Amino acid sequence: MIARLLILPYVDLVSPKTQRAIVDTLPWKKLHVLRDMVDIMANTSLEIFEAAKRSVLENGGIGRKDIMSALVKANNAASEEDRIPQGELVAQISQHPEVQERLRTEICAAFKNHGGNLDYDTLSSLPYLDAVCRETLRL
Repeated sequence: MIARLLILPYVDLVSPKTQRAIVDTLPWKKLHVLRDMVDIMANTSLEIFEAAKRSVLENGGIGRKDIMSALVKANNAASEEDRIPQGELVAQISQHPEVQERLRTEICAAFKNHGGNLDYDTLSSLPYLDAVCRETLRL
């Protein structure tokens, strides 16, 4: 506990590569378990993103009705100077769990109200989804 209080204020002063080297060097088993969980989550989110991106590039996203595909499609439609990097796109979604929950609620309600079929027009009519996509592209 004391080590956490002493180390935490200085974490942002070193690069992520250095942080990783420190975590790998420290002999704390629980810290290594946490590191491994973070690695799995990061790799899984990138796999999901790459699948959505591949689907959008291959067939225009037809058949995919998930948030990530909508964001990738909107990002690809933006001009080159307005596009945001892939990592930033993933980070924007993952940094705001309350936004994710509200978005999930809106989409689940629409899914239930439309008999399990969310076509493009239905997705386009969801105000919070539209706001999240626009805000993500704005940033």
